[in-house]
Amino acid sequence: MHLQLKLFYEQSLPRICNLAAQCEFMEKYSIHLDRQQKAIQTMTQLYKQAVDQLEALASKQS
Repeated sequence: MHLQLKLFYEQSLPRICNLAAQCEFMEKYSIHLDRQQKAIQTMTQLYKQAVDQLEALASKQS
């Protein structure tokens, strides 16, 4: 039984390491996506502010 467990562990170790590396990558990718989403939200807010300012200027001139 001990030999079977050792064999199973040795065969599973590369898969376990691969899964751990994938989890680490996904965590970093998730952080990257969060940063991108925040940047997009900020750019959207700035764009809306610029449009509002242009509309205010246009209404003052007419």
